[in-house]
Amino acid sequence: MTYYIYSFLVLCLSLGMIFYTQKLETLQLEYRSLSAHVHAIQTETATTLLSLKKEIDAFRAALNDEQKKKDSLNGVIDKLRAELIEERNKRKHFEETIASQQTELEIVKVAITSQEQGLKAIGPRIAFFARVSPTIVGIAPWATIIFSNVETNEGVAYNNATGEFVAPKAGLYVFFSTILAGWGLIIETGLQVNGNSIMLIYSGGSAQASGSNMAVLPLKVGDVVKMVKTGPWGTTPFTIHHYWSTFSGFLLKADDICK
Repeated sequence: MTYYIYSFLVLCLSLGMIFYTQKLETLQLEYRSLSAHVHAIQTETATTLLSLKKEIDAFRAALNDEQKKKDSLNGVIDKLRAELIEERNKRKHFEETIASQQTELEIVKVAITSQEQGLKAIGPRIAFFARVSPTIVGIAPWATIIFSNVETNEGVAYNNATGEFVAPKAGLYVFFSTILAGWGLIIETGLQVNGNSIMLIYSGGSAQASGSNMAVLPLKVGDVVKMVKTGPWGTTPFTIHHYWSTFSGFLLKADDICK
């Protein structure tokens, strides 16, 4: 009886050992399978992580490139902003210069207007200055003195062929003459307007001397002014020395300006 019980226990133990051995082998196989699966997962995870790391690195590199582009663009924007400010300053300076020049131009315009008004107040430019050339010897009484060497003839109112000045415009005129007589001779001359004696000059003496006189006369258009040998007075031959003997005149103010 005891033998059978012992044998049964041995059998049960053997069967238990076999079961547990098979179970252990099964568990070992499952463990190996699980380990392989874990290893595969670890390998896949490592590969995935490596891939993600590469992608992250690439993203960081791209981000760095974008940041550099952004910094470069910001630099360009800053440069353009500085250029814009500079252009604005230049434009402001240019506008100030234009304004200043416009002010100066207005001043010049005012000055020109003032000068034009002054010229209008003075009237047209009518003036002449002429000399005797060559020396006149033996001029007849009441003959016109010809001042043939013309230095100035503004308005072309003096005729050096006739010795006459014809007033081109009505107004107030000034005339001046100097006559140098021959050596030791005396000559009397005068200024005539339309044949009427207005001014007289006495020249000469024991040596050689000149005489001068001036007249301020109102004239009408067409009035004729000239210097003549006054009558038979003096010593013959009636001589008027060249160069030093001169005749001049000018319009002081026109009538339409005087009114």
